[in-house]
Amino acid sequence: MAIGQQLVERGAVAYLIQRPGELSGRDLSTPFTVQMTLGFLTGVMVFIAAPRVAIWYGEDDLNHLLTAVGVALLAYSVRAIPLGLLERSMSYGRVAVTEVIDILAFSFIAILGVAGGLGLWALSLAIIARSLASLVAAYALQRVFGMRVALSLSALRNMAGYAAPYALANGLSWVNTAAAPILVGTIVGVREFGIVHMSYALIVLPQVLTGIIGRVAFPAYARETNPELVAARVESGTIALTRYAGGATLVVAVTSLIWVPLIYGPAWTGTSTYMLIIAPVYALERSLSLFIAALSAVGKVTALLATGLSFSLLYWTSAVMLIPSVGAIGLPLAYALASLSFLIYVVAYRRAVGPTKMARALLEFCALSLLLALAAAWSLTSESTAGVAVIAVVMGALILRHVPFRALLPQRARS
Repeated sequence: MAIGQQLVERGAVAYLIQRPGELSGRDLSTPFTVQMTLGFLTGVMVFIAAPRVAIWYGEDDLNHLLTAVGVALLAYSVRAIPLGLLERSMSYGRVAVTEVIDILAFSFIAILGVAGGLGLWALSLAIIARSLASLVAAYALQRVFGMRVALSLSALRNMAGYAAPYALANGLSWVNTAAAPILVGTIVGVREFGIVHMSYALIVLPQVLTGIIGRVAFPAYARETNPELVAARVESGTIALTRYAGGATLVVAVTSLIWVPLIYGPAWTGTSTYMLIIAPVYALERSLSLFIAALSAVGKVTALLATGLSFSLLYWTSAVMLIPSVGAIGLPLAYALASLSFLIYVVAYRRAVGPTKMARALLEFCALSLLLALAAAWSLTSESTAGVAVIAVVMGALILRHVPFRALLPQRARS
């Protein structure tokens, strides 16, 4: 469902965000008609597939679950219009209300239904309820006037040229999450899949705010008319993300050599190995979120799709080749190899927006990465975690030395 929602909703939302000038109801008619059609066709395809999928897997419940997903995708497709307008105007308080209503409706109906003995029917009802509740909330929070069912060929071409690559690029990121259960779970086993999954879940924690920052930056960059100002903001923001969020990701990976065995037990120490491999490339990838926001704002969505396609191809191909030979560790190794495709972001950004001066921040990040490698080597040669703790402290000091603590103090304390 997550992949379907990306395909039917996020492309239209992004298209509305980056549109210049004021949007009237007439301007919204084509996007509204496209979303209605897309949602309807997607729903019909899911309805047709649902009974056949249920028969294929021998699970009758899949029929009503997939039917519920079809209804939800239609609702999310139509929700894209007010949601795009809310994000365009940076009304993220209202966006948050819409998304919280979505979560609460699902949780309330699902829990109530399961408690009432409905079983998986409760999940189907919850899927429909969450989509309809958030649809109503979105239109209540963002009134849309003058919109009607109509198509303009020029507007359709513009929308397809932007929304389709953007939605496909986002959809690919969700497709790539299936690599772990499909490849590791099938080839190596369920236990190793559990360890890999936990390592991925833990390593993303320091980067929670990065996605939010990129999402908010997108409409801000789209409304800015001075490209030099956009370039300056992207540069300063990316340096900060590399230093702090990226550095924190490396520190979490290093200290996992200490806290993973303490919290989860010795059986889960493999989690640290996977985290140490993936942390540097994942931190750098997430640090490029403002590059992605700027490319989206200036309409260079084909670069996003090209990056997504090249990453997916390298990731899946490398994983298929490595996992049978080296085991589950082949997945983070494949991720590291596929991350070379992120250079497309950098090249496209330099051409579309301008160059960046990030050499010092990257050198500092490389120094932190070398300390991470030193911690990994220490853990292989010594059972004591004292050396790892010292390295983590040094890394923390290198990261925090850029924080202007004195400026944060009250005026009296400074004097």
